[in-house]
Amino acid sequence: VVVLGLLSGLGCCSGVVLPGTMDNLQGSWLFKTDPYETGEKDGWQLPQYNDKSWRNLIVPGYWESQGITDPRPGESLKPLNGAPFSDYDGVAWYRLHFIVPKSWAGQELIFSIPSIDDMDRTYFNGKLIGKTEAETGNPVISVRNYRIKPSLVKAGKENVLAIRVFDGGGPGGICGSPAFLLPISALNKPMKLPTENRPLAERFANPPAKTRILKIIHSWPNEAESQDMLIRSLITSGFGGVVCNVSFNDYL
Repeated sequence: VVVLGLLSGLGCCSGVVLPGTMDNLQGSWLFKTDPYETGEKDGWQLPQYNDKSWRNLIVPGYWESQGITDPRPGESLKPLNGAPFSDYDGVAWYRLHFIVPKSWAGQELIFSIPSIDDMDRTYFNGKLIGKTEAETGNPVISVRNYRIKPSLVKAGKENVLAIRVFDGGGPGGICGSPAFLLPISALNKPMKLPTENRPLAERFANPPAKTRILKIIHSWPNEAESQDMLIRSLITSGFGGVVCNVSFNDYL
């Protein structure tokens, strides 16, 4: 809750410099449904598009539980079982304005979100940087790791992320955590938890791994890059380890 409060201005305040943390995309984004799927034709992915009238939604989080109850054109509301809101299925867009730190100039960046429900096309300053669509076996559990060329990045100036999300049924939205945008170089630095052979006061203030909480993860990624970033994000968040199911050739 504290993190979301600190970052809640990112979606509407273009003067906010993106912090160098592994949750720096979490907070308030601009949001609008696109029931007629005209957003790309109308330029919703472009940085100069006027989005001042868009709503604010929190990322990560499903859009229905945040009040997005718009019915599809020509259809009636579809209440979910026992939920106090209706189900909006179809296309919707998220946009985020922010300033890239000057120190990131000339570096390749990576955009990472563990899960989007269901499919996405993601744009950075109007250019498509990646997509996860129907050809992906199960897009909901596919980690998004999209690389951004240095030539697309405006260091020290405003940049815009625009994400077109398609939800085929049930809850929809950008639901994975942590969500971040960082230089590739920042992810290559070694990171580890403190050791046990330290004075009690130091171990109490900054515990070793075996005395920390483990996080339960149900969809451990198969790709080595995604695994590395997930482990790094767990360390950054203070977890001492992970409990998960393991995928080989088949789901176990």
